[in-house]
Amino acid sequence: SSMQVRVIACDLSERRLDAARRFGAAACICSTSEDAVSRVHALTAGEGAALVCEATGNNAVMSQTPSFAAAGASIVLAGITGDTVLLDGLAVTKKELSIFGSRNAAGEFGHVLKLMQHGMLHQRALITKRFPLEEAAQAFAYLHQNQTRELKTVLELN
Repeated sequence: SSMQVRVIACDLSERRLDAARRFGAAACICSTSEDAVSRVHALTAGEGAALVCEATGNNAVMSQTPSFAAAGASIVLAGITGDTVLLDGLAVTKKELSIFGSRNAAGEFGHVLKLMQHGMLHQRALITKRFPLEEAAQAFAYLHQNQTRELKTVLELN
């Protein structure tokens, strides 16, 4: 049996949302121009999302994840922060949410490389900026100034 998944993407960047549309997202929400939580609930007949994946590392976004979630949902926190993140404990308990941390998809790199090798991932479309390794300092400065402009930036080894 196959499981059907409907992706709802939320972001501040229209460029990243355009990429999400190209890669098959059913709906895209620009959180600078609309209430993302309300829209997710509207798109899910008031239930919320069965799986919430957070990849920003932004404390405000991480704290908001239970608001997006349906009863019994799972939340994956993949964004990295050094700060304490506050979650609504009552919402987590009432909704019986499961919360998982994810750092590097341990053991998955071989599988991902095989998918890339067989053309099943869109890595060429995802990489929007490249720098030679010798320009690593400039690359990080550029990324700091252009956080919402690029999808993925790569340092290339010669």
